[in-house]
Amino acid sequence: MTFRTKTESLINQLNDNLERMAKTLYDYWFVQFDFPNENGKPYKSSGGKMIWNDVLKREIPEDWEFETIEALGTITGGSTPSKAIEENFSKNGIPWITPKDLSQNTKNKFIARGEFDVTEKGLKEASLNILPANSVLMSSRAPIGYLAINRFDCTTNQGFKSIVCNKVYPFEYVFYVLKQNMLSIEANASGSTFKEISTAVLKTIKILKPQKRLIIQFKNYASVFFQQQNNLEQQNEQLSKLRDWLLPMLMNGQVKVE
Repeated sequence: MTFRTKTESLINQLNDNLERMAKTLYDYWFVQFDFPNENGKPYKSSGGKMIWNDVLKREIPEDWEFETIEALGTITGGSTPSKAIEENFSKNGIPWITPKDLSQNTKNKFIARGEFDVTEKGLKEASLNILPANSVLMSSRAPIGYLAINRFDCTTNQGFKSIVCNKVYPFEYVFYVLKQNMLSIEANASGSTFKEISTAVLKTIKILKPQKRLIIQFKNYASVFFQQQNNLEQQNEQLSKLRDWLLPMLMNGQVKVE
């Protein structure tokens, strides 16, 4: 095993551990309802009152309500500039993400760019929306359910229903809300050739509405995990670039390892 391979393996292991910790925290608070009560003890396990919600068809904590995915932020789609016009694309333009890019990024939580970038001309030609950094990208067809957080401002093709998070719900929370409700999202998709979730339907899918203080507390904890994951993923990317740069020179004898 090479040094680079060992390093990548270690980084991936650390990243997996961080993901488990972040997801466990979300599940513990927002699925099992053992968030800290006013005395710092787990709510449900400590006898916190649960009430039946007729809309969600389940018991939820007494002070919680329900809302729809639309409350999480602005749901934004995308499109594809004409590939017949070369000036619509460039190597160092505005990142343009497709579901294929996310399919090749499944080990990562963040994404910087895809295979193609668009130019300002392509942006205008396709009436593309700019998604600010730390939006939650979600593929809405072929297949439904790939998730990623954009490291930089970007655009997407039409295979997305991404969420530009608002001031109430941080991206760390929104990411796991979508992940937790993916079966419901998929169940509400339609289409004969392939299933797709529309913006109109996605807006109406019902989700839990916790107390605002818990959202703030969750962000404070989860943001540490997310930032560390982002850093580790960037380290792996730098290692891959170094490999791609060195390998051809090693093969043709320009560089020798002694």
